Amino acid sequence: MSPKSLDGKSSPMAQTINAFNAKRRLSSDDQCLMVFAKAPIQGEVKTRLAAEIGTETATGLYRAFVSDLLSMLSQTPYPVQIHFWPPDARKQMREWLGTGYELIAQTGRDLGEKMGAAFSLAFSRNYRQAVLVGTDFPDLPTSFIHDAFAALSKSPAVIGPSKDGGYFLVGFDRDFFLPAIFSGIHWGSTTVLAETAAIFKHNKTPVHYINQWADIDTHADLMEFYRRAKTTSGPKAAETLNFLDNMGLTRS
Repeated sequence: MSPKSLDGKSSPMAQTINAFNAKRRLSSDDQCLMVFAKAPIQGEVKTRLAAEIGTETATGLYRAFVSDLLSMLSQTPYPVQIHFWPPDARKQMREWLGTGYELIAQTGRDLGEKMGAAFSLAFSRNYRQAVLVGTDFPDLPTSFIHDAFAALSKSPAVIGPSKDGGYFLVGFDRDFFLPAIFSGIHWGSTTVLAETAAIFKHNKTPVHYINQWADIDTHADLMEFYRRAKTTSGPKAAETLNFLDNMGLTRS
């Protein structure tokens, strides 16, 4: 829904967006999906979960997460970029993921700077819309990606809230990119979403919120995912489910 002023009419920002989008037709060539991923190095991925299930198991699980996420994204028409960390892991990432993805090393001192740099690079390459996702949700439905890009035809920005107070997805239209949302945030805290929303509000920039989804950071999160995925019809996160069953991680 477009933002409204007090008299019920569309706000100036909404009018600008609507006029802007009326003049163009976007194709998937104008849009890109950016995935933030780490090299599967033991002790460097899923550290909270590793404290409960062990670093080797957590690393194998992370590999399954990424595989399932990329399998889902392959069902969308959008070009996928893998923004990886650490920067010297290109060879390892290529050996792991193959040649089907563009690999881009993350740059920046913290998560915010890294995300801001990824968007700046995408828009410098003339993409009109860009959406960034993480890798902590192997059963994310394809519809969430479509919803995010659809939202960008009506709003300058889109966010996918996560249940832990952060967000799992963020996207922008190039002409309304707001780098400020990546500065001064307490990354990893339960206030990330609230702090980000406050910056959007302060800058009078509308943002569309798609449905909430759950990250997997703890064993309890893992069990919630397992129950959800097992009761959902159709193929869902097959590699992650197989890994959990084979490792006996779902036993009480």
